[in-house]
Amino acid sequence: MRRITIVVSIVLVMLMAIPAVAVEFKIGKFEIENTYTETDDADSSSETVFKTTLILNEKVDERVNLFVMTRLDGEFNQAQGPKDAGTDVFVRKGWLNIKNAIGPVDLRVGRMDAAAANYLLYNMKSKYEFARAAYSNDKFAIKVGHNIDSDEKTLFSEIKGIYLGPVDAVTLNYVDADFANIDYNGYSINFLKEFDPLKADLTYLKVENGALKPEGYDLRFSTDKLVSGVNLFLEYAAGEQGIAVDRHNFQKDDSVFVESELNNAYDIKMIKPGFITDLGDRLKLDCAYAFYEADDSDASDDYLDLICTYKLSKKSYLEVEYENHNFDNTGTDNTIITTKLGVNF
Repeated sequence: MRRITIVVSIVLVMLMAIPAVAVEFKIGKFEIENTYTETDDADSSSETVFKTTLILNEKVDERVNLFVMTRLDGEFNQAQGPKDAGTDVFVRKGWLNIKNAIGPVDLRVGRMDAAAANYLLYNMKSKYEFARAAYSNDKFAIKVGHNIDSDEKTLFSEIKGIYLGPVDAVTLNYVDADFANIDYNGYSINFLKEFDPLKADLTYLKVENGALKPEGYDLRFSTDKLVSGVNLFLEYAAGEQGIAVDRHNFQKDDSVFVESELNNAYDIKMIKPGFITDLGDRLKLDCAYAFYEADDSDASDDYLDLICTYKLSKKSYLEVEYENHNFDNTGTDNTIITTKLGVNF
């Protein structure tokens, strides 16, 4: 059975079912983004795009909420005229949420993001449609989602408990994804403990990725302004070959296991120190340096990621991100500089 795009039907039906109500996009963002890429033994390249985000968040009644995030993207292409330069309009997110739809259980249907603890097991973004049931109280929460497709299914679930004896929170995630060239399923368990001003975070995951059955873990320590105005963090991770799937926006690049090209070729270990600091009221720096090493190989990757954000005004900003991969015995060294000029409205 072909996948039914639930979100389109829901949005259209709900908008038609609210006559005489003025529907307004009250929140939005506009960004101009330039990406400059320099790769060893290759010519450099530069691309400039614009991204417009419009958000509709409409409370239909005391139990029903309609949320739609629409994107209008395009690129600056000097080789083409303005009418020929491609633009893309799509629903980035769009869902209908009904509180207490079945007893105390909330129901959400449509296009939405879904992420496991620390984005490691899964981090599904852009064009994922689910029916999701959720329940929560003061100490317990559970979510279960399914894309309602018998041929290319995606099932995810999350169970979270807080204030459980020696730890502040425990999160258990499970996913079963079988579509296109992804055959990936497994679970992760995350433990969180805060020792003011230190926070410790441990995640273990075990998956099946095709014929591979890798496991991995991720340990993070962070401080809340241990040094005046500076947050420090240190992360250590290890994962066996196949722990990551960086396809179809299934895990994106928020996971440490997909930040390096080493992730699908080797068993890897990584250590990443970094800091985040505010320099005055307008300038923010976010810096991390990750050292990736492959087991049973001399392959390595040193990855520097530096983000500088400057607040131009109350609602506008300039962000520059510098990324550099320095490989040994694998890969191709590269530098990416991404510059964003944006405004929130």
